[in-house]
Amino acid sequence: MTKRDFFLIVLKLAGLYFFFIILTNIISMTCIFTGEFHSRDIYIMLYLMFLMGILVYLFFRKPQKIVDIFKLDKGFDTNQFEAGGLHKTDFAEGMLFLLGAYIFVTAFPQFLVQIFLLFKSKISGSSELMNTLDSFTSHFGVVNYYVLLQDVLFLLAGYLIMTNYDLIVRKFFGNNN
Repeated sequence: MTKRDFFLIVLKLAGLYFFFIILTNIISMTCIFTGEFHSRDIYIMLYLMFLMGILVYLFFRKPQKIVDIFKLDKGFDTNQFEAGGLHKTDFAEGMLFLLGAYIFVTAFPQFLVQIFLLFKSKISGSSELMNTLDSFTSHFGVVNYYVLLQDVLFLLAGYLIMTNYDLIVRKFFGNNN
């Protein structure tokens, strides 16, 4: 695996991660349109999502240009990584699995909190149990269904990436890329 291959893989993985950020921001923006926000805030969020979309496009479709512009593969002593026979697709599979695990693990705690709050709201009739739960969750508030939906999507995306990393590698990191 060459240094250039390494940076191409890293840029494509960054593009994939930015794609998931954009996806969850679109879901979160549905909350904004129902709340009281100024139009300036909406325009700023749309502009930032547009910039992230451009980054995703550049990272997926033009990573060679980015490597060439910033000369990311220059200045090293050797052109090859000594990775003990590790091929670039093996490296991409490992990094993609780690990305899926990261997405899954970061969403899991917030998902558990939202499920707990949902459980708490459904059993609010039991006074003894509610006193115990209220002392624990007084600073959490109520269930945020937008956050719950976002967490479910992140968990699903992370799980699908971890279980189907070989298909994704063949699609995005094939020999022709």
